[in-house]
Amino acid sequence: MRSIGILHTLGFRHVHLFGFDCCMEEPSDEQKKETTGADDEKPQPKYFKVSVNNKSFWTTGELLAMAQDCERTFGDLSMGMNFNFYGENTLVSELWKISQQKQNLLDFEKIYND
Repeated sequence: MRSIGILHTLGFRHVHLFGFDCCMEEPSDEQKKETTGADDEKPQPKYFKVSVNNKSFWTTGELLAMAQDCERTFGDLSMGMNFNFYGENTLVSELWKISQQKQNLLDFEKIYND
């Protein structure tokens, strides 16, 4: 995600993303027992399942935060960036599909209202 911001700052507007993902294979039963959090906080599961477009993915809190950053970046038309996304069956690819559907709706609305 930092590289996208740097590329934007340097003036690049066409970006190809290969293998950009925020999910993993299902963790083992032992890994599912792992927790995160400070000593004074209630322990939270390290790995958890999320769903996007009725598809489930295993992720961590850090990776989920990255996915949310991707969602905001893909949907921010003011950046003027064109992303070519390569990858299938990943959390980010599903977010990409959603952003493209929204973009197509915005384009339709613009044409219709003009």
